Amino acid sequence: MLDEKLDAALEGKKLFLVLIEESPQLQSNDTQNLEPRKQRFLEQLQQYSFKLPEDYEFDRAELYER
Repeated sequence: MLDEKLDAALEGKKLFLVLIEESPQLQSNDTQNLEPRKQRFLEQLQQYSFKLPEDYEFDRAELYER
């Protein structure tokens, strides 16, 4: 449950969420490596993310024709 209200522009839209949570089972040396790993993940996410045009439609039939 979010504590913050979403912007009105997001009303009725689907959101894709990625949750990053520290595991209580991590050992102390793993904990030191966790933050850099999170940062690397977020950098890669930013690098390979892009916005689709408003009129984009996924055509599953076209995909399977290949």
